[in-house]
Amino acid sequence: MNPNVYKPDWQRAIITLSAVVTIFFAALLLYWARAIFIPLALAIFLAFVLAPVVNHFQQFKLFHYWKLGRPISVIIVVSAAVLISTSTLWLVGREIASLTSTLPQNSAKIKEKVVKIRNWISPSESGNLAKMFDELQQTILPESKPDIQNAETTGDPGSLPPTVVIEPRSPTWAGRIEAFISPGLALLGQLAFSFVLVIFMLLKREDLRNRMIRLVGNGRVTTVTKALDDASQRVSRYLLMQLIINVAFGITIFLAMLFLGVEYAMLWGFISILLRYVPYIGTWIGLALVAVFSFAISDSFSQPISVIVTYATLELITGNVLEPRLFGHSLGISEVAQLVAAAFWSFLWGPIGLVLSGPLTTCLLVLGKYVPQAKFLDILLGDEPALEPRVAFYQRLAARDQDEAAEIIIKESKTKSPGEVFDEVFIPALSYARRDEDLGEYSEVEMKGMIHLAHEIIEDFLEAPSSGLSSTELPSESEPHDSSQRVPIFLCPARDEIDLLGAEILSKMLDPKQWEADITADVTLTSELLEAIQEKSPLAICIVSIPPGGISHIRYLCKRIRGRFPDVKILVSIWGLADDVTAQEKQLIEAGADHVETTLKSMQQLLGSWQTALVASMTFETR
Repeated sequence: MNPNVYKPDWQRAIITLSAVVTIFFAALLLYWARAIFIPLALAIFLAFVLAPVVNHFQQFKLFHYWKLGRPISVIIVVSAAVLISTSTLWLVGREIASLTSTLPQNSAKIKEKVVKIRNWISPSESGNLAKMFDELQQTILPESKPDIQNAETTGDPGSLPPTVVIEPRSPTWAGRIEAFISPGLALLGQLAFSFVLVIFMLLKREDLRNRMIRLVGNGRVTTVTKALDDASQRVSRYLLMQLIINVAFGITIFLAMLFLGVEYAMLWGFISILLRYVPYIGTWIGLALVAVFSFAISDSFSQPISVIVTYATLELITGNVLEPRLFGHSLGISEVAQLVAAAFWSFLWGPIGLVLSGPLTTCLLVLGKYVPQAKFLDILLGDEPALEPRVAFYQRLAARDQDEAAEIIIKESKTKSPGEVFDEVFIPALSYARRDEDLGEYSEVEMKGMIHLAHEIIEDFLEAPSSGLSSTELPSESEPHDSSQRVPIFLCPARDEIDLLGAEILSKMLDPKQWEADITADVTLTSELLEAIQEKSPLAICIVSIPPGGISHIRYLCKRIRGRFPDVKILVSIWGLADDVTAQEKQLIEAGADHVETTLKSMQQLLGSWQTALVASMTFETR
């Protein structure tokens, strides 16, 4: 079914409601079964990343004649990934444990920094900001309890706190161990499940691909196979390069923090690797964490400033120099979609969802590009314009938004000639307006207002220096013209003001040095038109019509003009037709038309090729 076919309101409402309900229950399922979907998503990500490495190992020949084969290659690659992952997690775990144990020892430095900031921002002791910092200081670093031994030594009974005897409970070491071990075991279990899935995904790649082809192929096996192969290769390369860049960035941060003397440099490097998967804001969150830590424990402000400058410089170099060169171009995910996806996946799956939001969104976008049933994902997540320029221009025209409509035209004129802008944007928009007018969407007043707005945009566009028209195409009115070289031509709108606007566009695009264009009013009766032709004797008549409709009236005009003026050239411009016009063209030529064109550009070229011959015939008649 053609997706552009008009659907009634009730049918669109049912489709929208079904989509909302489906998305709601899908999100509910992803949240409820996250213990299964998180390892599955992680496995898909790792499978895409490790697939190129496995392919490389498969081609490796041992002793120059024996290939490793897929099973051995998968085992080697996955084992290396497991070893690297577990070693990294163990080292980072040690860093976190050391951080939690040593951070309280720096309480004096933290307290001193908070006091400095408080005094710098609000010197007054009674200010609201001062009170806020005092409360913050008490929350982070509460005052220590009185020293009982010192009170007893001094012998001051007033300083002694009341004695409270608490009956000790049974040891709680088992509960504490369980509280720490249970989350760790759950994480290890998910990682183990993910790596097991990765092994079988890499071993059964072709089988999974064939099942996907059967699921979405719909009889188009060859097309879907090429699309999936291309998509999988693009996603694999993209995710692998992203992983390499993020790891290289993390290692660089680790070395930079070591050089600057920041403690727990490995932890900050690991955090920077993970947070770089969070679009746009992840890197700066990592910068904020290490900067706050450095500020809290350093003796001066030089180290935090150095950390901020170094971190920001590395990110700017990575994001603006390395990534464009290595990626070539992005996969086309919009900025808003990336941020919304990050919020969505982090809400469903927590921190792991935040890290996986980028790869998951990439896979969903590619799925939407190549699977027709998931086209809505490409529309929602892609960075391509949701509406074609012609549709967007018409939409802004219907909304009476002259500024944005003009911006669309200016943007298109940067890459297209004026004739192409009219053919691809202006004229289709006028055709849409006529279609909706026939459906009763607009009143007569609304239609006149839209046509008036379009006329103003056309005038501004053609007069602007950025339109691309040279001075020879748009000469000033005072410029003299050689009348002997100007061919008189009538531009006749077929029906109404929309056709009149099309005739005015053609008139603007004709070179006044070569053509003496005369536009007849759209209300002109056929008899009045014939009298005007008799009076002014034009050598050519161009009937302009913007569909839909109007063919019968054009055929009638051609018969009347040809019957009375057999020697005049009759041209027909039917712009904006998307269907085959062979049958209509044949009818019009039988009615008396000499030529039929369907674009403004082709009509310009046709008139240009006829101009010399028409001038010669005009000179011969004068003699």
